[in-house]
Amino acid sequence: MTPIFKDSYGNEVCAGDTIIIEAHYKFKHITGKKYTVIWDERKGMYKYQITEMIKRKPCTSESDFFGVVRFKKVE
Repeated sequence: MTPIFKDSYGNEVCAGDTIIIEAHYKFKHITGKKYTVIWDERKGMYKYQITEMIKRKPCTSESDFFGVVRFKKVE
């Protein structure tokens, strides 16, 4: 797959890769977790997505990269 952008350390990132958000301007609670990079075709933008178990049920959330200060690709 063709790289779409680079992480904070210069590593090439593609849709489907796993990243860890290390710093965010506003939401400190999302740092340190693993996310999957996805392509949102409807909005024409890349986002990060996580699926967590909440009350024993899987809950998927996604967001755009607005506010992300630093992130790294997980090999």
